Amino acid sequence: MPKSTLASYEEAAAFIFKLTNYEKTADYKYDNAFKLDRVFSLLDLVHNPHQRLEAIHIAGTKGKGSTAAMIASILSAGGFRVGLYTSPHLVSFRERIRVDGRRIPKEDFAALTNQLRPFITPPTEIQRCSHSFFDVLTVMAFLYFARREVDVAILEVGMGGRIDATNVIHPRVCVITPISFDHTRHLGSNLAAIAVEKAGIIKPACPTVTAPQPSEAMEVIRRVAREQNAPLIEVGTDVTWRKEVEEGEKGDARFEITGTRGVYPDLRIPLLGDHQRINAATAIAALEAFGKSGRALSETTIRAGLAGTRALGRISVIGKQPTVVLDVAHNPASFLKLRETLEKSFDFKRLLLVFALHKDKDVDGIVQEFAPIVDYVFLPAIDSPRIRPKEELRRGFEQRHIPCAETPTVAEAISSAQRAAHKNDLVCIAGSFMLAEQAIEHFGLEVA
Repeated sequence: MPKSTLASYEEAAAFIFKLTNYEKTADYKYDNAFKLDRVFSLLDLVHNPHQRLEAIHIAGTKGKGSTAAMIASILSAGGFRVGLYTSPHLVSFRERIRVDGRRIPKEDFAALTNQLRPFITPPTEIQRCSHSFFDVLTVMAFLYFARREVDVAILEVGMGGRIDATNVIHPRVCVITPISFDHTRHLGSNLAAIAVEKAGIIKPACPTVTAPQPSEAMEVIRRVAREQNAPLIEVGTDVTWRKEVEEGEKGDARFEITGTRGVYPDLRIPLLGDHQRINAATAIAALEAFGKSGRALSETTIRAGLAGTRALGRISVIGKQPTVVLDVAHNPASFLKLRETLEKSFDFKRLLLVFALHKDKDVDGIVQEFAPIVDYVFLPAIDSPRIRPKEELRRGFEQRHIPCAETPTVAEAISSAQRAAHKNDLVCIAGSFMLAEQAIEHFGLEVA
């Protein structure tokens, strides 16, 4: 038992950061590292706050964060008190735990850390028995949401789903966003295996919404839903969307969603890309399913909530003259969506890419999808054992005769790209949350 309390947020944060953090390393065995019994035991010691929450649980490869942000924004517009738990963070890990859009205050973070600290098994003991960084933050989120008496908790899976720490929850609705290849070392080398992990969040008789999926993944989701007797709502079949009219900036559109309980015309969302319309349809389908318990939302609320959605790092314009776009794409499928959106939504002559990537990501697949629109690449050094060496990133681009330049810092890479850009060029920063974090700091942006 600890002999003294942690006196400040800084001390509490330092304690949490000493826990095993599987987001910072890929060198672990998945089934050994992720143990739900550890999470259940910790929750039991603090009187199971998760059992007092009405939740929407979201898994998937792409679009989890955007879909969660849309659901939270719509619910907030409807007057609900909303807890939102997402990962990873961009600048401060307090971003992961929010109520009504506001990060958990430092004093609450410190108090909850002190509450949990006596029960946390440190990483110096047997690895399989120790609580991880994500385990503890997840339990902290449940405690904070219960303490704040949120009406709804929106929970984003950290990785996979089946044995993710968030999967202790019994939600009102499960959501699976588009599945593609990512974390293949741990989740599986084919889409069916990855889908098994994602579909592991489906609970008995729990309404489940799925975005459009590759056939191998959809077969798994349908099978698991049948086995769990869970009603399945499929976006693209049961819920659809269409553009009504193009207007304003290139790529900015009004669109309409036809759900299971109504038609929602004249919708707008401040996030670029057709994939965001799919995310919006998924969000509305989830809220319709949630509303069957007597919590229906009006068309006006849905329209206002979508229009008010904020998600920094999702094809966000963060600079002008030249235009600078920031995106947290980090796998081939997300880079393909990024490419399609940039081509559709921006008029540019050359694209200058500031790029960094984690070691466990598919660099060849990313280069194949994105290289056709890239004219020059800037490769900054990032001090992390998870970041792939710059020479490995150079290889794929230079094989396609795309010149690359290495820089000692992210700030210098961005500044070099801006100096090299002409009037009609576009600077794109993408590949890693770590890269995005330093880009946000460089531009002095505030994360809500």
